[in-house]
Amino acid sequence: MARFALQLGMPLILYRYIAREILLSTLTIGGVLLLIITGSRFARYLNNAAEGEIGLNVLGQLTLLYMPYAIQLILPLSFILGVMLTFSRLYMENEMAVIQSSGVGQRQLLSGVMVLSLAMALLASMCSLYITPYTQALSEEVIQTQKQRSSFELLTPGRFTHLGQQGIYAQALSDDKTQLEHVLIASVDEQGRNTLILAKKGTQQVAPQTLSRFLVLQQGHRYILPAQGQAVEALTFDQFAQRIAVFTPPSVPDEAEMLSTRNLLKRDDLAAKAQLQWRLALPLMLPVMMLIALPMSQVAPRQGRFGALLPVVMMLLVFLFGMLSLQKVINDGGWPLMPGLWILHGLFTVIGLLMCWRRGVFRAGGVRR
Repeated sequence: MARFALQLGMPLILYRYIAREILLSTLTIGGVLLLIITGSRFARYLNNAAEGEIGLNVLGQLTLLYMPYAIQLILPLSFILGVMLTFSRLYMENEMAVIQSSGVGQRQLLSGVMVLSLAMALLASMCSLYITPYTQALSEEVIQTQKQRSSFELLTPGRFTHLGQQGIYAQALSDDKTQLEHVLIASVDEQGRNTLILAKKGTQQVAPQTLSRFLVLQQGHRYILPAQGQAVEALTFDQFAQRIAVFTPPSVPDEAEMLSTRNLLKRDDLAAKAQLQWRLALPLMLPVMMLIALPMSQVAPRQGRFGALLPVVMMLLVFLFGMLSLQKVINDGGWPLMPGLWILHGLFTVIGLLMCWRRGVFRAGGVRR
């Protein structure tokens, strides 16, 4: 470790001090952001559970499976903010003047911080290339299992529940939760007419070919309530099948998100190539943004620690959401795969190099202009 610090041109104790401050700030900011984002996702899953799409017993599992995807998005922002907060504090408290007087210039500081950013990029690449696809596939498996299981597990006897496009009321539910008793279904048919179905019993069946779910009702009546002034249509049946959900397979881009990196390399379609490019481009934005964050952290003691944070955060968000938007455009065929997302990396690299040159980061003595 000492030899490594000397190769960077700074004392080991200084490198440890700066690295510790950056990592502590990164963990603090990342923890807060992760709590906010996963809390928002949990609320979304909770809303899906209230609508009868998933069960309450899988809310925690789905939230945990979402965390690697959130971490790979949060890590660049939290690390860049950690670097800026650390270095701006060093400037404000005149510690940077002491560091530079000891012979450690901006170029050495950039080299040291760039090593940390590459380590963080490696961690982010582990998430984007391996962990996130695996957890997304598990999450999709849990959701599909919830869709294919007996929907009656979501019903509460004596209360209306939305299953698909229907509102279903059941007076009682069997102990094994496979049969409804005294069922009422309110829905709207294809012609926009209100439909009311009353049945003595009801069970669920899944079509083997389409995977659509049907509610098979027994011994009941079906009433169609037309517009005002028209007669009510009534039908008495011994058995009637009412479709309550249609299976929707994932789209091609979504399917590519759940494939492992090894399987992506075997495919030659546009969605797979765009997804592989996204997984590689996301970690590489860290060292690119480091070229912008370090010179922007040079603040005067009276300027304040947060003066330069907003411009860097805005640039980082433009970088991140620009990649997300450009990936969608690539999947739609509106932008070529090459240069693809790399055009953003090239643009921000040029901006960062110009800022480093303008602030004197590449000068041996770290002299500021």
